[in-house]
Amino acid sequence: MSKKQLPKFWTERDARQADKATTYEGLAKIACRILRRQWKNLPAGNDHIAIVSGTLTNGGRLPLRDIRANIRLFGKKIAKLERLGLPVWDQRPFEEHIFRIKNLPENRNRPMKLLDGFYKPVFDSGLITLAFMLPNWKQSHGARWEKRLFRKLGVSTFFTK
Repeated sequence: MSKKQLPKFWTERDARQADKATTYEGLAKIACRILRRQWKNLPAGNDHIAIVSGTLTNGGRLPLRDIRANIRLFGKKIAKLERLGLPVWDQRPFEEHIFRIKNLPENRNRPMKLLDGFYKPVFDSGLITLAFMLPNWKQSHGARWEKRLFRKLGVSTFFTK
């Protein structure tokens, strides 16, 4: 993680450990710790943390300009939900670490390792209770997988425009 301002709910320890993480499972532990911290800081009367889901990298097959556009789209939707008073877990700060881990020899061309090793433990934690699917979600194997898991876990899912 670069030395700029830390993302919301992150500590210096989280950033250092994320920088050193070599497995998706290790990164998921950091994500769950951050989520627990976010959960403890929910505004009174709020018992939900949301996630935005959709095409982000499409397994790394998209051109960099498309990935950047998708990250901006995630950011806009997250900002809109937060303006409405809904706490959102932001996965974007993990992207640089996911990209680094994805490029390790043991992870290349194995997208299920990311889904099972990082996202599944995060969702299994029970701390994310709402999901907002971006319009492009059907184009993403990962987002389709997330939607199926959300249904299994009872995460309320909404489809955005």
